[in-house]
Amino acid sequence: MFEDTEKGTWIDMAMKKRSEPQKEPDKKPDDSVVYRAGAALLITCAVLLGLQVVNGKYPLIDYFMAVRAGLLWAAAIFALVAVAGLVGVLGLRKKSRFWRIVSPAGLFLGIALSLSCLFLYKTGYQNIPLLFYLCIAVAVLYLIKLLYQPEFFLLSMINICAGGVFYRLSRIEDATSLHAMEYRAVLAFVAVVCALAVFLAGKHDGKLSLFGKSWRVVSRGGTPLLIYITGAVWLVCLAASVFLGSVLSYYCVFAAVAFELAAAVYYTMKLA
Repeated sequence: MFEDTEKGTWIDMAMKKRSEPQKEPDKKPDDSVVYRAGAALLITCAVLLGLQVVNGKYPLIDYFMAVRAGLLWAAAIFALVAVAGLVGVLGLRKKSRFWRIVSPAGLFLGIALSLSCLFLYKTGYQNIPLLFYLCIAVAVLYLIKLLYQPEFFLLSMINICAGGVFYRLSRIEDATSLHAMEYRAVLAFVAVVCALAVFLAGKHDGKLSLFGKSWRVVSRGGTPLLIYITGAVWLVCLAASVFLGSVLSYYCVFAAVAFELAAAVYYTMKLA
């Protein structure tokens, strides 16, 4: 009788253990974020250094033709990098984690740098400051995407675009010119697209389906209210800049920087 009781006890314990949900093994920390962030900083420094060299040589008559020829060669080389990245995305991405990371990066960098070289070849050295700004903006947004909540990424996209647009508007005398309206259209487009993405994602638990994949736009427990407010504020400032001109645009540049720094502090505290 004792043996039956003991046997029954062991059977009950085994059945109970089987019925309990299995605890998932602890996931190892993703060290690739550190390597991606470091690689992004190194690439950004290299691109900025290259732009500085071009900026120093392009305006000089002695180097003008040589720089233009170099830009065409660089555009062709970066186009090959983009093709290699595309091949990796289509064929090698499933084979290893390394290609899953490197292939999209090579595709994006190849396209961006090739188009930048062609842009400088066509427009000249006057637009090099714009490429400086875009390079830094892309690097900052990429680091934010790696380290912070997705809603901070969208918020930063609006603020960074606002800072650049209002800086350009502050240097345009005629606030109603076609050139000024084009800059306003860019900021309005970015603000509306970000707000629309958040609105659509709110109906699907903060996720947005795009290109057959699900992208998280708002983190769990996050609120998109700040994105709506930011977009509305900058749209109001855009409308006011038509009547108040470059003076308002000048102060909006500092407002965009202050707002972005305050948002960085807020979302950094939320990470803790």
